[in-house]
Amino acid sequence: MKLTKYSIFIIPILIGVSLYFRTAVSPQIGAHDLPFIYSAQLQEAFATPQAWITRYGNSFGSDNVSTLWLWPYDFLGGALSKIGFSYSSFIKVFGILPSVLLGYFGIYTILKKANLHKNARVLGGLLYVTSTYFLLLIDGGQVQVALAYGMLPIVLQAFLVSLEKKTLIPKMYFGITLTLLGFCDFRFVYVALIVLALWTLVHVKQLKSAATTTIVGSLVLLIANIYWMYPVLVYRSVSLPYSYSQPAELGFLSFATFWHGFQFLAPHWYENIFGTIALINPLFFVVPFISFAAPVFVRRNKSVAFYLLVLAVGLLLSKGLNPPLESVNLFIFQNIPGMSLFRDPTKFYFLLGLGFAGLSAYTLNYLIEQKRVYLTRGVYTLFSLYLIGVVSPIISGKMTGILNYPDQVSEYNTFKEVITKKGPGRTLWIPDRGQLGFSSPLNPSLDMTILNQIRPFVSQSVGSYEINNFLREGSFVGELLSMSGISRIVYPGVDKRRVKLSDEDLPYHDIFFDQIARRPWAEQGEVENTLLVENAQAEIYPLSSMNFVLGPDSFYDEMASSSARLAGTVLIEQFPGLMEEVWSQNFPVLAFRKTETDIVASLIPSHFMHSIADSLKNDPDQSGWWKRGTNQFREARVFLQEKYAIDMRDFDYGHGWAFSEGNLTHEVKEPTIDGHLYIRVLTTTLGGMVSAVNNGNAIGTVSTIPENKSVRTVSFSGGGAPSVTEYEEGVFHWYYLGKTTKGTLSLQTKGELNAVTSIAVIPDTVQNEITQKRSHLSVRFWDEMSDVDKRALFQTGTPTTLSILASTPTSKEIEVSGTSGGAFIGFSNTYSPHWKIQNDENSQSYPLFTFLNAFYIPADGRYTLQYEPQTSVAIGSIASGIGIILITLVVLCKRK
Repeated sequence: MKLTKYSIFIIPILIGVSLYFRTAVSPQIGAHDLPFIYSAQLQEAFATPQAWITRYGNSFGSDNVSTLWLWPYDFLGGALSKIGFSYSSFIKVFGILPSVLLGYFGIYTILKKANLHKNARVLGGLLYVTSTYFLLLIDGGQVQVALAYGMLPIVLQAFLVSLEKKTLIPKMYFGITLTLLGFCDFRFVYVALIVLALWTLVHVKQLKSAATTTIVGSLVLLIANIYWMYPVLVYRSVSLPYSYSQPAELGFLSFATFWHGFQFLAPHWYENIFGTIALINPLFFVVPFISFAAPVFVRRNKSVAFYLLVLAVGLLLSKGLNPPLESVNLFIFQNIPGMSLFRDPTKFYFLLGLGFAGLSAYTLNYLIEQKRVYLTRGVYTLFSLYLIGVVSPIISGKMTGILNYPDQVSEYNTFKEVITKKGPGRTLWIPDRGQLGFSSPLNPSLDMTILNQIRPFVSQSVGSYEINNFLREGSFVGELLSMSGISRIVYPGVDKRRVKLSDEDLPYHDIFFDQIARRPWAEQGEVENTLLVENAQAEIYPLSSMNFVLGPDSFYDEMASSSARLAGTVLIEQFPGLMEEVWSQNFPVLAFRKTETDIVASLIPSHFMHSIADSLKNDPDQSGWWKRGTNQFREARVFLQEKYAIDMRDFDYGHGWAFSEGNLTHEVKEPTIDGHLYIRVLTTTLGGMVSAVNNGNAIGTVSTIPENKSVRTVSFSGGGAPSVTEYEEGVFHWYYLGKTTKGTLSLQTKGELNAVTSIAVIPDTVQNEITQKRSHLSVRFWDEMSDVDKRALFQTGTPTTLSILASTPTSKEIEVSGTSGGAFIGFSNTYSPHWKIQNDENSQSYPLFTFLNAFYIPADGRYTLQYEPQTSVAIGSIASGIGIILITLVVLCKRK
């Protein structure tokens, strides 16, 4: 196989054409992780860095500060769209093409620097960019991850050049490549540093020079990223969900086995469907066969040792908690900072790609140098067979994303037409907007996968199998959809390439839609599989009333039965310390299923409250106690329903639920002080007692059995005729246990079932302050109110009118009139305490229905809703801009 000087360009081009032909000719491309973005929404990205984002399937919005590293790529797409570039063209030209070329020529250049034969360089480059992992990144739409994969060898090459040239400029160039890698996906800066550390480990004599290069490069990286790092530091925005740090999460996503990594075979090849694991394929043993021959043929070579070490680390990390050495992986995940960013261990296929590409090239180079013609031809033949295996599902149209023609094009184009004709409003897509679902600033999209993780919708679902059934079963769901600004529901046909339904299950798609369509809040849309939502509100709207409720979110059932319309609710027990804000504004409180002690304890400052669940695991420990976290409300509720026939819809104060089944003892890790002990426990007829022991002395016992058993019914209509199940209603209450002294504390339980969310130990001074605050707090008890008074809670006087004068993702200017001395407004973006009303002394945002924002408007006038971190983003952006200019000037001056 003799290559001409043009073959290094011709071969990858031919491979690229064969692999990406369908993508190249398709005017609309999309994938599960990269839905097609229409021009209006793409142009929205042509803006300064925004701390709040409402695009990409979650139009409720979310904090964008900790992911603003992707802003340069988004900005480029928005800028190009302004001059007529389509989204498909942008992804092809500035996504797929550069990721392939960077990866290929990055490997080629590194191997050229090592003086390997041209054919060996081509083999290494092709192996890197034709791996099943890289192709699935492209097919699944993870284009920026694919770009990072392509950039990794470029970073390594810049690092090696900077070590040879002792001047400053090459080190700054290395920093620029590291910065570009971070703009693709900042997590892979961490992977690049692992690679550089492994290289330094092999070439330890160059440690000083490597350290200097890394420091200079890191400074360039930090300067370029001040625009988002500064607000992260100010607001501490980087806080991964609790589950991300749990071993169970890593185990759940450990799809790749050791043998998948050994074969360099992506676990989801080729269907790219979550949970569908590829079988071990003998054809893919070609890659390790060629690669592992390198340390046999080429001995005492530091480059081979480096690639072998990279490969070994990649094999260890990419398999997650699968055997062998799973305990080592668990230790790394739990104890090495930053590893929780990689809860999907297949991200370490980056290391496999680099290791296999380098080793295979050294094998071929050795055979060429030794003039072993037949063995060399054998490698070419084996590699050709490998390429055939890789290309075949792409050529035959078996891929499910970008590397295939999009499905249901005409159906989605019809959806687009009816959505744009209706006017402004959110569109809810079930289960998500798919590859081609329409979204724009006027008609933003919302995926059902977002909605079915939000507490009020979860609490109105029945069971855990059919997680979207709250649309059918929820008594208050229509009003929640209305105040969420959802004007339309779209339920596309099943994408049979990605969803494998049996002949029995397939008809249920239509059955479920018909069940939703019969709900009183729904109206049939203009075309098939669409619904209109009654009384959908604008993004910002006046509330007819507001109730601050201390109690479970079963309060929504009472609102539904009272025909509440545009009535707001803030559930105080969602967050520790929220009652303090309510008290400071003299808002009246409604106690629903709660006692006087619950009211007093809700005034305890949050820093005195502690979680029992934090020190427990999901499975029983030696004490027999176990837990479910705040994000596992559905699991905790279903467990109580199925095992104990108890329905629980209480909040946990963000502390999780600690369960004790039987007579057990738990040592509390939080140190006690001289003070008063409160505990929040579940009360049911299956309870018993919870006692506290302080320094070996019993200080108090509470009964967890209620005086009267409360029963509630849950209706389920999935099978046609509704079925009704009776459950005992379990409610959490605070109890005062007694006085403590500094030292140890343990909890002892008796009874079939007990559960604890929180404990609090407060000093005498705080106890006295709480008593004073309680005396000034206006409280009404729901069970003591008449039906007339209850209905009055959801009525209003003079209606408030509101108009939106200006709107950006982080700022909304509004004008309000008719407040009659004070009114509340709703803002249908995800609740965040960082949303404030500017130029008003009362600027607090309250969690409307636990997931939206509500604001108190004291008088008529103009107000600005501002997302506070945007100010820090602006400051950081100026600092980054100045830093980049200075770096550019230094580079230009040094070059002269």
